[in-house]
Amino acid sequence: MTSLDVAVQPPRQSSRFSCGQCRQEFGNRIPSNCPECGVALDPANPRSVRDIEGRVEGWLLLREHALEFVNGFLIGLAVCAPLGFLWWFGLIAYNMSRPNLNLLIMQVCLGCVPAVLLARTKHVWNSIGYAIGTWSFFAWASLALAVDQMWHGVSLTRVLDNAVFNLPTGVLYVVIPTSVGLAIGGLVRVAGRRAR
Repeated sequence: MTSLDVAVQPPRQSSRFSCGQCRQEFGNRIPSNCPECGVALDPANPRSVRDIEGRVEGWLLLREHALEFVNGFLIGLAVCAPLGFLWWFGLIAYNMSRPNLNLLIMQVCLGCVPAVLLARTKHVWNSIGYAIGTWSFFAWASLALAVDQMWHGVSLTRVLDNAVFNLPTGVLYVVIPTSVGLAIGGLVRVAGRRAR
């Protein structure tokens, strides 16, 4: 049997399959169209329908998910670096009269983007990686605060003490909205798939 014969053989019905384009899994039955991206599926074409039961395909799928996660995580880091500084110097430092409003704006922004990404994009792990990458917003904002305080003559020891003291509250302010955003995006994604 040649490699061409193996390639055109329809996959076994006892296997687990996924879409070759968006990597959406759909169990051991191959639908005519992918429920996620809507592309037409051809069981005889390994580029259209992927058999993920074997170790090789499973490892490739795991590697793709890991790369999607890392890419999203790095994008989250890169996006939150300027946002952390802009949020402190552009909003907090000159609008201390409304701290609750400043925190609300930050939390809404951190929660909405992962929700929209998870609900609308094809790659779930990319959205999750981005959401976890945005947790660095607190670190960037703390760095901006430290720069501002040292610019005004505050000692490095006092800056570090303030950072340690604000760490638990700051982490909660960042983790909770992104987690809620992921949950809402996941619910919208599932509801959209069921409505098709």
